[in-house]
Amino acid sequence: MSERDITLYIVDILIAIDRIKRYTENFNNASDFHRSELEWDAVVRASGIKDTK
Repeated sequence: MSERDITLYIVDILIAIDRIKRYTENFNNASDFHRSELEWDAVVRASGIKDTK
């Protein structure tokens, strides 16, 4: 495990949640979201929290 403070991971998670909310706020249903390649890729990327040493 890295020397990074655990609270920074929590901040990363909260930032990712905020991004995902913004990326998906204009969709009325899952089908529309799934068909939107750009937003789909952005959410998949934002949901992966990376370990930055």
